[in-house]
Amino acid sequence: AFGQKLSPELIAKMGQLAVNLHGSVLPAYRGAAPVQRAVMDGRATTGVSVIGLAQRMDAGEVYGTATLDIRPTDTAGDVHDRLAALGPEVVLRVLDDLEDGTLRPQEQDDTQATRAPKLTKADGTVDFAQNASAVRARVNGLNPWPGCRVTWQRDSTAGGGKPEVLMLRRVVEESEAQAEGAAPGTVLDGLRVATADGVVCLLELQAPGTKVMPAETFAAGHRLSPGDVLSTWNE
Repeated sequence: AFGQKLSPELIAKMGQLAVNLHGSVLPAYRGAAPVQRAVMDGRATTGVSVIGLAQRMDAGEVYGTATLDIRPTDTAGDVHDRLAALGPEVVLRVLDDLEDGTLRPQEQDDTQATRAPKLTKADGTVDFAQNASAVRARVNGLNPWPGCRVTWQRDSTAGGGKPEVLMLRRVVEESEAQAEGAAPGTVLDGLRVATADGVVCLLELQAPGTKVMPAETFAAGHRLSPGDVLSTWNE
């Protein structure tokens, strides 16, 4: 995330082993946003890699890795914190291998490399015309930053009104549920939202300038109701 490339001269002065702890199992997700992109892509697992420093981004030799599962309700923030707790164990293992002479660095297969470009605020929205698993992955992968903003239009039969901005913080896919013929983005009963092939259930929401709330608490205070429509936000 720092994004500063170190010169070969500086790396050479760092000693016997100059390494970086990266938030993916390389060569997957080279770049500034590996954790967010893995969640947004709906990956079932991710991990950390201890790598040597190189002149190409995240392309150094791999000294050690560890993996973990991405759970259905995990946000990128959740996964980041679990990876941070996992990282020291891998670094210590690498140092132990170095000390006893068993460290065997592995070259990355560049043909298998994927990219994880930095996110921008403009990335922070979702299209409910995607399938439910893709909607769930994107919303949760955008948490905590830049967040997933949507345009919230209240049901016209209840007075409608000016569109508002709503931040979706955490959702879960309901794989067996049906959208009951509703258009994608329509709010259904039970704080569910229709997608292209099913529904997602809203778990955490946030209005601009307020704190994150459980969806039930938010709905009670802000009158989020069945028939309202959520759509892609444009800044």
